[in-house]
Amino acid sequence: MLDTAIGRPASDVPVSLAICRRSSSTTGLVDAVWSTVATGVTNTNGRVDSLLPNGKEIEPGVYRMTFHVAPYMKRCKAAHPGFFADRPFYPLVTVYFEVGSEQVGEHFHVPLTWNPYGYSTYRGS
Repeated sequence: MLDTAIGRPASDVPVSLAICRRSSSTTGLVDAVWSTVATGVTNTNGRVDSLLPNGKEIEPGVYRMTFHVAPYMKRCKAAHPGFFADRPFYPLVTVYFEVGSEQVGEHFHVPLTWNPYGYSTYRGS
């Protein structure tokens, strides 16, 4: 996670990864049942070195990766009171992606560029 407001990696941001176990065909992911696969915290480089436990490969399915940015934003507000808002506009950033059966064993890097009023993500290398 890169904080584009201050131009630095965002450290100590909790990240969770969940897989969709079931969803209704009429509403898609809205009423999905999610199962947490892994959790982690970003390091000083804004990365979670290995989100999955050692030896565990990602399985095919639809995933939800959530960056819990509210506590990070609170720390930013304390450090830069005139720049950051009192209340985060995005308390969470959730990214959905799908892994096909042919992709099992591949490396997945899901970067997040973030600022208090916007964010962007992509599949990295």
